[in-house]
Amino acid sequence: MPYRVSLLLALLLAGACTRTHVEFGECKNDQAARSSLDDTGGEEVGATVRAEVTGRHVVVLLEDLLANCCPSPAAEVEVTGSDIRVDFEDVTGTACRCMCVMDFRVEIGELDPGTYQIQVHHDGALVGEVEVTVP
Repeated sequence: MPYRVSLLLALLLAGACTRTHVEFGECKNDQAARSSLDDTGGEEVGATVRAEVTGRHVVVLLEDLLANCCPSPAAEVEVTGSDIRVDFEDVTGTACRCMCVMDFRVEIGELDPGTYQIQVHHDGALVGEVEVTVP
């Protein structure tokens, strides 16, 4: 039992780690959206990361991300000082046998005022970084 308490305390001291709310948009498999993919196997080259601040809440936007066409998305958010790491998954259940270009919103709430560096990872790979200031 002391091991579990020590591990939990170590995780809490290392940084807050929480699951957060994730939304997704419609499939954009039109020609313009597909142009963000290369023709050597569909690797994503056009996915972008942006962030919006409203009060003490931050919304991270993953745009034109190649993802499973029937997503069950989730994100784990870890806040350590002024660094935020978002580990995003487009599928947390059973995947469909198709891919799609789509947008996702990851909501992060109740941050303390300050400037934050946000790194967004999709299935373990870095998609992008963005800086935000929470008033």
